[in-house]
Amino acid sequence: MDFYENIDNLYKEILSSKDSICKKLLIKRCKFFFGLKNETSFGDYYSQKEADGKKGVVYTPKEIVNYMINHTISDDIIKNPFIRILDPSCGCGSILLLIFDKLRDIYIRNLEIINKVHGLSLNLNNLNKHILDNNLFGIDIDSTALKILAIELYERAEYVNEKNLINKDFLLDDYSDKFHIIIGNPPYVGTKFLDKEYAGKIREKYKNILNDKGDLSYCFIKKSLQRVYDDYKITLITSRYFMEALSGEKLRAYILSESNIYRITDFYGYRPFKNAGIDPAIIFLESKPSKSIIVSKPNSPNQTKTSFQESSFNSFTVATNSLSSEPWRLQNQMVLKIIDKIEQRCKRTLGEICNSYQGIITGCDKAYIVTEKLALEHNIEKDLLKPWIKSSSISLDKKIKSSAYIIYSNFIKNEESHPFAIKYIANYKDKLMNRRECRLGRRKWYELQWGRDSSLFEREKIIFPYKSATNRFVIDKGNYFSADIYALLLKDDELISYELLVKLLNSKIYEFYYKSFAKKLGGSLYEYYPNNLIRLYVPTDDISMDMDLYDYFKFSESEIEYIEKFKG
Repeated sequence: MDFYENIDNLYKEILSSKDSICKKLLIKRCKFFFGLKNETSFGDYYSQKEADGKKGVVYTPKEIVNYMINHTISDDIIKNPFIRILDPSCGCGSILLLIFDKLRDIYIRNLEIINKVHGLSLNLNNLNKHILDNNLFGIDIDSTALKILAIELYERAEYVNEKNLINKDFLLDDYSDKFHIIIGNPPYVGTKFLDKEYAGKIREKYKNILNDKGDLSYCFIKKSLQRVYDDYKITLITSRYFMEALSGEKLRAYILSESNIYRITDFYGYRPFKNAGIDPAIIFLESKPSKSIIVSKPNSPNQTKTSFQESSFNSFTVATNSLSSEPWRLQNQMVLKIIDKIEQRCKRTLGEICNSYQGIITGCDKAYIVTEKLALEHNIEKDLLKPWIKSSSISLDKKIKSSAYIIYSNFIKNEESHPFAIKYIANYKDKLMNRRECRLGRRKWYELQWGRDSSLFEREKIIFPYKSATNRFVIDKGNYFSADIYALLLKDDELISYELLVKLLNSKIYEFYYKSFAKKLGGSLYEYYPNNLIRLYVPTDDISMDMDLYDYFKFSESEIEYIEKFKG
């Protein structure tokens, strides 16, 4: 008998009329069968056996769950012992089980006043039943996970109300019940990775908050706001990207128009989930309006330890009215003051003075990228060979280092004109022919997938990697580069020089400035996509190479010290 059958049978026994001693013996026997220690839960076993392979499924560390609970549930139960609390993607109950423990503790400490105020007769004998009948609810699409949750609730409470554990899709299925508190860690998965039919339904139902780059966890925010009473709290872990990414504009606008944020915990590069490349944030919503929002970020933005500790986070407030549908700047007052000085001093954005473009996508690097030695061995025609760089070729000291070449096959007029290059590229012909553009007849089999305009590489420009821990802007002329590098081209009528612009962009000031709103990735990395970078305000007509930038922006000593100490 496999795990699923055992869980199914055990679940039926738990719901049967057998006495509690018999049921607990059955639980113990089942654990023994699968070699589980008493302290190891079926949920832990199931997550290791099955759920780790499911896209978007991440189980929440106990420390983070307790943090969410402690900042969401306080004296609510004393005021309303019939408060309804839902985890909309409960899985095996890593959150609900700890909520049960929290509620039970609050009840026990306040039984007398609760009974007196609400005319109840709660005691240690009937308390568990009251909590599981009236306070705790879970929804999940995984029926096995729900059965495991029921079993583990029974272990704690010697009672379970299976009607409150609902096997539905919270996002799509009809479900009319409402709740006072919704708390959970919904799945993180981009809609483009979902089953095509399911993704279509999600995009249609949540089109006012989603675009092509939306995350499934965002939908849980909207649906949660539709499933709460007028007086509510919602606490959800989501991907943090919606706060900064341009693609999060709809969701940001929706949250601000439909709810009130009272706290945001931004992990900001710190990844608390083991074996998962996820950059999360916890958003706390409530019905009560507030003029300010508590923001918590790691004291050390580059910390790598996986165990969450609230003491390792620094908290400050931001004005609620400072947030809009534009990317959120969740920064303290000193940072905002520095940014304001920069933007007040400058008249134009980088996007107004520059055009940007991405490097080459070959469609098969092995077919086109060669060393000098390899090019000589195969007699590849020299007029096709162009110096080739990737993001790693741009060093931290802003120098370009490369020893590779690209066979720029878009220069080939026909297969007879460059026989040696054709012969070399033909080693990968099957793979090249399978590229979408070739299948559609848009490219000859030997051409680059996206070769761009060669003149762009030959002219002067500023290049930079799209992911980096620091600002790495370099003036370049003549290098051809991959898609992990972007370029800036000054518009013809601009007065500022490339040299001056590079000085600005590589300065401590502009690294500080950009990182104040840039999309933070894991660890020390930031995203340098042009659609965000071009929002930088830059001086153009009253600045020269020999000017001190701190003097130019009229920063105070304390502001200069703050910028200099900034580590990003």
